[in-house]
Amino acid sequence: MLQDRIFKISFLQQLLVLFPSIAISCLPVIVVIYLYDGINEIDLIVKIIVSLFLFLFLVPSIFLHIQYLIYNAASPVVVSWEKQTIEVGKAEAKRIYHMNDLEEVIYCRAISSKLLYNSYRYYKLSFRDAPPLYITSLMVNDIENIMELVPGPKTQKRFVLFPMIK
Repeated sequence: MLQDRIFKISFLQQLLVLFPSIAISCLPVIVVIYLYDGINEIDLIVKIIVSLFLFLFLVPSIFLHIQYLIYNAASPVVVSWEKQTIEVGKAEAKRIYHMNDLEEVIYCRAISSKLLYNSYRYYKLSFRDAPPLYITSLMVNDIENIMELVPGPKTQKRFVLFPMIK
């Protein structure tokens, strides 16, 4: 029997998801800044152009990170395999979803693993008579392996350019 799983946002998980984007975007900027010794007009222009170019690669990751935080920051999600329920929230405002009420399961991720924000992905669980539930990669590292175990309709996999929650 599978054990119950608690999904919640942690600092470590946020760091794991965001670190590749920050490292890849910022490292070249730091190298360019320290590579040039003197500051003349051409060096300054090159530094600004490289900095802006690389910053543009970081913006999508930051946008997704903030959006995922908004959807998941309020409460932990507890998946109970034994009870066949998904509980969202804390004791005073807990919502309980039953897995047999699942109508649709959508897994959404970036179309390519080469994109800097490819570690951002989410599951959208749609239930009868309830708002959809989003479980994002900020809550759990191996989201694909864990959420595939949820019984119900077959998971629809969507590979998109930008895995934004809609």
